[in-house]
Order: sequence, then C-alpha cells, then structure tokens
Amino acid sequence: MMESIGLINGLPFDRQRRFVASRPRSRSHSLARLRRILFVVLLTSILLSVGWQVVLSRKANGQEASTLGPPLPYILYGYTYDIASNPIESVNVTIVNMRTADVGKTVSDVNGYYQFDLANLPNGYSLGDPISITGNTTEYNGSNSTAVTGSGGKWLNVTLVSIPEFPSVLVPIGGMMIIVLLAPTIRRRISKKQDCSP
Repeated sequence: MMESIGLINGLPFDRQRRFVASRPRSRSHSLARLRRILFVVLLTSILLSVGWQVVLSRKANGQEASTLGPPLPYILYGYTYDIASNPIESVNVTIVNMRTADVGKTVSDVNGYYQFDLANLPNGYSLGDPISITGNTTEYNGSNSTAVTGSGGKWLNVTLVSIPEFPSVLVPIGGMMIIVLLAPTIRRRISKKQDCSP
C-alpha cells in the first residue's frame, strides 16, 4: 500500500518530516546544554584545584602520601666553628624538632661541615617548626636555632665555646667557699682580741 503523499508548505509530506528532524534545536535547548557544560567544567576545575592544594600542603609539610613518594628533603647544613671562626671537626651535632620532640644526630667532618635532612626525623617536619641545634665535644659546646621556612633547606652555622676546665672553675669557687666559711671565725677572733686589749 502506497503512503499518501501530500504537500505541507509546498514540500511533500515525507520530505517535510525529514526537514523538521534536521532543523537546528531551539535556542532555549542550546542554552540549557551550554549551562550543563559550563557547570561540569566549573565543578571539574574546583575539584582539581582542591586536589592540587592538598598535594602542595603535603609537600610543604614534608609529608607526602605514599602514592606521591617519600617526604621532601629539608637539609640543615653549615659549619661548626670556635669563636675565632676556626672549624672544629668531629663535633656531635644534635638536631631537635621542638614541636614533635624528635631528635636527629650527625657529626661534623674534618672541615667542621655537617648536614642533616629533617625528613629523616621520625615524624618528619612541617612548615614553621622550631628547630634547635646543639654541638658538643669534650672541649667545646654551643647551640643555634631556626625555623623551617621555604623549601629545600637552610644554612646554619654553630659557634662553639670552650668548656672551662674543672680546676679553673673549682679554684675560684673553692676560694669563695673558704672565705664564706672562715669569715665568722675570723670575726670572732678579731672581736676577742679587741675585748682582751687594755
């Protein structure tokens, strides 16, 4: 059975249906589609931004997630000097993160140079952590302090002063103690002599 062919707006009926189907969609439909696309783009950019901020904060704290790899290094390095700026070798350098109470240790080399990576501390480090450094040998001791800023590390020298020898400290202290202990006895003797005088 043949389909009846009629004319609508000067076009055969079957061509009119194809024409209507291929016509561009209405303007309101296009705007709705554009809004959906913009919403998806905006949502994606927000999620990417938040994710990137999390990654950067972990990097700044020196503690990246295991999927991102090990903590970023933050090297403290410098020289151990005496007060005349002569390098001192074999100084025991102790690094303490004052926020976490973690302790790290190293030894200065023959040139007095030391370095230590704060990422090797048990709890790592965070931006702004106060760090205390002490250096000591049997003859010298000294300290310095800093805070974690920026990235990569920080140069920090430690000036050590000579530890006074025990006898040189004991003699003045011992002399003062003798004077304090003997002062009442000397006063009594002086007062007795004055009482016995005619």
